[in-house]
Amino acid sequence: MPEVMSVGRHAGYLAGLAAAGIDHDPALVVRGDFRLATGRNGIAELLTRRHGRSLGLVRGGAGSRMRPLLQPGNSVRAVWRARLDEHLGYYVIEGTRLRAATMLASSHAVYGVTHLASLARLLPERDPYQDIYAMLD
Repeated sequence: MPEVMSVGRHAGYLAGLAAAGIDHDPALVVRGDFRLATGRNGIAELLTRRHGRSLGLVRGGAGSRMRPLLQPGNSVRAVWRARLDEHLGYYVIEGTRLRAATMLASSHAVYGVTHLASLARLLPERDPYQDIYAMLD
């Protein structure tokens, strides 16, 4: 069943491109695992003291148990594991200071945190930024 749905999704994608007059680029299509369990995973982007901005898979990251932890402004304890350093790897995450919910009362706080999180995405991965980390902590 998942393959049937993904074939239909791909056909719709191709039809949309053709209708808009856009050439199809096969490099933009990724074949993936469409099981329900993998749909619950997420990618976490963390700013750490020693390793700077780093990404990792969080198993169940889109689920109701992990979603509150993976919000901008929260502090977490994370253990990263991968076969090789250059691999994406995965995180095991535990919340330490969950500040995101308390910021919802102030629109300025929400704007500030989401803006800082967006700016942090401009930093190269895996370079330590101890001064920036200290300012945000």
